Amino acid sequence: MSELWQIRTHNRGPKDAPAILLLHGFLGSHRDWDPLAASLAPHYRVIVPDLPGHGDSPFLAPASAGLIPRLADDLVRLLPRLGHHAIVGYSMGGRIALHCLLRHPKRFAFAFLESAGLGLLDDPARIQRREWESKLAERLVQQAPRDFLSDWYRLPIFASLADRPALLAELLEARAQNDPAQLAMALVAFSVADQDDHRPSLPSLSMPLHFIAGKLDPKYMALAIEAAALCPLGNTHLLCDCGHTPHVESPELFNQLILDTIEFYSR
Repeated sequence: MSELWQIRTHNRGPKDAPAILLLHGFLGSHRDWDPLAASLAPHYRVIVPDLPGHGDSPFLAPASAGLIPRLADDLVRLLPRLGHHAIVGYSMGGRIALHCLLRHPKRFAFAFLESAGLGLLDDPARIQRREWESKLAERLVQQAPRDFLSDWYRLPIFASLADRPALLAELLEARAQNDPAQLAMALVAFSVADQDDHRPSLPSLSMPLHFIAGKLDPKYMALAIEAAALCPLGNTHLLCDCGHTPHVESPELFNQLILDTIEFYSR
């Protein structure tokens, strides 16, 4: 076990089957993947961790900046030693998944990155982002959790959820189960501001990469198209009537996309 964090995994499926690693986003937990994990488990080993600071995976010491590479290495160690595996990552989990792929490309046969950033382009953008995240971390520990969450889901990238009040209420209830102090440490440890710009590195990835975004999320739709164009075997999937959270807003369509693609590669 790392001295930095304890990673709790929630695994399903036969132990000798090909493995698929599912990584949730900021504020989430392994439960976000329950429908997809249930669909995959009859034929695959599904490994679903709570990322540090979320769910049942606490930081064991105060977080420092720039820990995504360390986490990526720890997550890859969760995979069986033999074989080529798959990874699915959403938002923060997608950024972490990209580090896994770049640091350990021989371990993966293919990948799905949903609403995932590629890294900021310049220092002014990183400075601005670091300042914003610092204020966000302060609010996490100062505000009532539900007030913070209500503000979070008013961000423009979540605008599509405004027309789905029942779904938004479910999200708020699930997200309120996390520890705000632990979430604040995750913001520090896995900051966008400390992530390299991965655009120059994408051409080195030879496995098929599938970039998924919602058509109601113009920023990440553009990033998905850009990223796929940089990869030798890049693919873009743009889901209708979805914003930043396609796996939440259109789970049946999202899950079927994953299942159909994995089945294609398994033939």
